[in-house]
Amino acid sequence: MLLKSVYKKNGFTLIELLVVIAIIAILAAILFPVFAQAREKARQTKCASNLKQIGVAVGMYRDDWEEFLPFMRKIPGGDHSGFADTYAPAWFVLVAPYISVKVKDYDELDSATDYSVFRCPSLDGNTISYAPNMSLVNTTTVGCIKVGSDPSGNPIYASLYTRIQRPSERVFIAETEPSGNNGLGMYAMNPSLAHIPPDRGAFRTRHNDGANLLYFDGHVKWIKAEGAYAELMKMPYTGK
Repeated sequence: MLLKSVYKKNGFTLIELLVVIAIIAILAAILFPVFAQAREKARQTKCASNLKQIGVAVGMYRDDWEEFLPFMRKIPGGDHSGFADTYAPAWFVLVAPYISVKVKDYDELDSATDYSVFRCPSLDGNTISYAPNMSLVNTTTVGCIKVGSDPSGNPIYASLYTRIQRPSERVFIAETEPSGNNGLGMYAMNPSLAHIPPDRGAFRTRHNDGANLLYFDGHVKWIKAEGAYAELMKMPYTGK
């Protein structure tokens, strides 16, 4: 009789179990979004760190090459006035050695090496998700300098950092749609531009409805989606 009383005293009724389960479910509903937000915040911080490293590498490249900025290859199809030819190195191939990343050839990083510094941690796979300001290379008359020719005699252009107006206010590299490891990415202020393939170059906001941006002076800033395009529209050479 005593054992039976103890069992009844220490046991749980069905109602009590249901209450406990309900409390756990409520806590989970409250905490899971918090955990997800914290995880995304950590990814946002790592993404900003990646861009900061790239900014430092670009600064070292500029020091070695008399203030020239790493230039962008042209992409298949469309108008490429001022774009570096496909025989020219991709921008990240030029800066990779300054971040201890191995290069496969003029337009690819070595897939056997870790080049996650060129990829936003919110993405999976070996892709490059950062790209430079396309206005650096879409004109042959403003700010672009001829640095050579490809085997067909077509000119290759690069840009001078010293011609950038207000570098602390002008975006150099932004988060974009992944473009593999072949150097075809560039961010477009208008993703519908005809000469930008739909899977490459479109600007993306991945972090809590915002994006990390690397500016020409090397600093990195997170900006909300609604203000991002206005920031990207600031032209490097005109100061407007």
